[in-house]
Amino acid sequence: MARACSAPMIVLFAPLLAACGWVYALGPNGCDENNPCQHADRPHCDLPNRRCVPAPQGPPSEQPCSDHTACPSGVCDEQGLASGMARHCIPEGQVAVVGSAAELREALGRARGVRLQPGIYRGTWQVVMHQVVLVGPQALTPSAEPAILSPIQPGPVLRLSSRGHAFLDGIIVRGGMGPSGHGIFCETADSRLALRRSEVSQNEGKGIWARCPAWISQSRIGGWQEAGRNQGGGVLAEDNLVLTNSFIVHNGTAFSLVGGVALRGSPSGNRLLAHLTFVGNLCQTDGIAVHCGDIPVEIWHSLLWNNERMPGRSTIGGRCLLRAAAVDDLDAFHGAGVLLDQNNPPRFRGLFDFHLLPGSPAQDAIPPGAPGPRMEFDYDGDRRPQGAGFDFGADEVTP
Repeated sequence: MARACSAPMIVLFAPLLAACGWVYALGPNGCDENNPCQHADRPHCDLPNRRCVPAPQGPPSEQPCSDHTACPSGVCDEQGLASGMARHCIPEGQVAVVGSAAELREALGRARGVRLQPGIYRGTWQVVMHQVVLVGPQALTPSAEPAILSPIQPGPVLRLSSRGHAFLDGIIVRGGMGPSGHGIFCETADSRLALRRSEVSQNEGKGIWARCPAWISQSRIGGWQEAGRNQGGGVLAEDNLVLTNSFIVHNGTAFSLVGGVALRGSPSGNRLLAHLTFVGNLCQTDGIAVHCGDIPVEIWHSLLWNNERMPGRSTIGGRCLLRAAAVDDLDAFHGAGVLLDQNNPPRFRGLFDFHLLPGSPAQDAIPPGAPGPRMEFDYDGDRRPQGAGFDFGADEVTP
């Protein structure tokens, strides 16, 4: 598993969209990853708002980095959430290496970087008025034993609030208990959430409830099998959301209001959903795989298969604009892409593995010059494209 784009992936949406070929306009005193600030009194770029601001408070990170292995501390603040500067190492003195729940609890209140050793960390996990990067062993070695956050009481496994910023890389979040047992609850709009190479599954509440801007890439929301289902739904986003190169599988129940992904509220910036695979999601409302609410949202280059529709309910709902998809729902299919059915199935690796097999109708189905955002890497870190075109969904078929 690796990056979704070669440019830095930031919960701060403009850089991602720029890196993936998305076109947008900079405002007065604007800046982004490709247009740095030139003002002496405003030397730093506030990437969420694409504007130049005074230097951030707190000790700066000194060494630029492209990934965690480039840092002596083993933690690269790629998202700029902990130091205010994207792609800079967290200094060694600000990084804690933890192997127990007690160590993690202390580190979440003082360290800007946390490296978790393999194991299960049981506790009540909160990030409040603090900014931190959490790096699990699977962020460095996909085959490594995981670091798992789980709760000891009903409620969210991980809660972010009051300017609590967290970037989770290579972490598993599971086991939330009760109706409010969400995997991750980003409670306040002044917080930030970034998630990559991570898994959020087996929660009795929602997988992720984000009232804050959120960036999610190369992650799995839900379980390959039914046992991994987030019973309250996969992702409920009430603010800006960038969601790419991820599997949204087995979320929701016949009684939940959220299936795979539901978008609500009036975001101030951008929402982008691209190269997603939706399988086995369920809810009691329309939009079983994804519901876009009252605001038009474009969904690009995604694969939707066997989401458990009921009579009169569609795979997508609200004002979703499905752009170029492989989908098995005639109500959602508008002619751009591939219509799937039992005679033309997507061809997955296995009953509970939704990577594509060679020969899938979703393979090479997006011409290189087709409109839409470009993802340089897929869920596993394989480069796109591998053939004559890009593949629909989170996975790019490799030879």
